[in-house]
Amino acid sequence: MPVLGAAAGGSSVTPRVIYFSSSTTYTPTLALDAIVHVFGAGGSGGGGGNTTSSKWKIACGGGGAGEHAAVKMTLAAGTTYTITCGAGGASSNVTAGNTVQGSAGGNSSFTASGISISANGGSGGAASNTQDNSNTITAA
Repeated sequence: MPVLGAAAGGSSVTPRVIYFSSSTTYTPTLALDAIVHVFGAGGSGGGGGNTTSSKWKIACGGGGAGEHAAVKMTLAAGTTYTITCGAGGASSNVTAGNTVQGSAGGNSSFTASGISISANGGSGGAASNTQDNSNTITAA
């Protein structure tokens, strides 16, 4: 596996990882080669409220994963980079026998003058309910 920043001649250097979990800015004091990873936030799952009736069929799906983008680039010393971290899909309250679609996750980005790396958030999970008034199951 190639490692960015590894020294020549067989010696190795452990790469430094800088992780941002909230929106901020970053200004490196030295120029550096980097692989910039941007992850969109995941969507929330659909929700279904519990019901005591066997007549209701409730189905809910999980939220989608956010996109991932990775770019190898040189970060310039003294340049301010803006990091935007998208929020995960919001949860919602569900009442008995009802369903609620999940919410989309937020978009994330890494930007500076002339540079824009972005990743979209994941979609919200689906939710549905149907009433089945029959007490029989028909074989196909």
